[in-house]
Order: sequence, then structure tokens, then C-alpha cells
Amino acid sequence: MSSQAISTRFRGGRAAVRATLALVIATTSFAAPSKSPATTARSTGRAICSTPIQHPLLVRAEALGRIQRGVPLRVRVTTTATRGLDRGVVLLTSSGGVAMVGASSAALGAVPAGGQIASDFTVIVPEKGHRFLLQFQVRGEGGSRNLTRGATLNLLPDGPAERINAATAGSGERLLEVRAGRIDR
Repeated sequence: MSSQAISTRFRGGRAAVRATLALVIATTSFAAPSKSPATTARSTGRAICSTPIQHPLLVRAEALGRIQRGVPLRVRVTTTATRGLDRGVVLLTSSGGVAMVGASSAALGAVPAGGQIASDFTVIVPEKGHRFLLQFQVRGEGGSRNLTRGATLNLLPDGPAERINAATAGSGERLLEVRAGRIDR
């Protein structure tokens, strides 16, 4: 096939595409507009959300005692399910350098909708180091899908490195002032 034949064939293909596109545009522009929020969002270019979006799991990790070096510390992971959760499990995915005492996972079983369940872990903060980040993950089945949500706990055995000062804003509002700084790892 010659290059001229290929070129003509290609131009003919473009014309067919243009004609089809023109037909689609003409058909859709004369269609009756829908009053649904999804169509309105597409036509205006704005996102419209009529319900709050919330993950069905809320996971919180907290230290249950004073953070001291070389002393066992209980850490509680609290899981709240807005929908039901089946076969739930809490996993310590990163110890951040602390030593684990006991298991690094805990079975939750079933948590009913609106229910809450707590799992306790025990760790020992090492003698050296100034910051240890524990990372937890809750997994389970909610309805017809798998659910996963995480939580972290920053253990600072020597307390925060920055000083916190009380300050007053120009409007008279009381604030806590912390000097910004870089976190060294």
C-alpha cells in the first residue's frame, strides 16, 4: 500500500471519528437535564457530598502509665466500630525500637456496630534513644469488605524536646507557643 493510500485512509478515519463525536455531542446536548446531585456535580465541575464520609473504624493508642526507661509500660489500643466488625485482630506492625513483652497481636473477635473493645500490649522502653514510634493496625471484616485502620503512639521517655510557653494572641486568646524545629531521627 502506498503512503498516499495510507494517508487518505487515515484522513478518512479521522473524519469518521469527528462525525461520530459530533453526533454524540449533539445527542447529549439535547437530552433533558437530570436533577440528581451526581449529574449536577459533573455539569458544574463542583463536588457535592450530601452525607458525611467516615471510616467505619476508629483506632486509638495510648500509654497507660508513665513512660520510663527499662520499666514495663502498658499500651492500650481501643477500637470503635461504627458498623459491625467480624474476625478483628490488632497487630503491632512496628515496635519503633522498644522491646515487646508478650504477644504482638491480639484477637478482637466480633465488635458490634457502635461497640468498642480494648486490647492491651506491654513494652519496655530501652535505656538509649529519645523517640520510639509504635504502629498498630486493626484488621477485620465489615459487612462484605475487609477493613483496615491504623494508629500510632509516639513514646518520648525524656518528654518533648521543645519548650511550651503560654502566650496571648492580639485578640486576647490564650495560646500555647512552641518553637518550630526539625525532628532528627
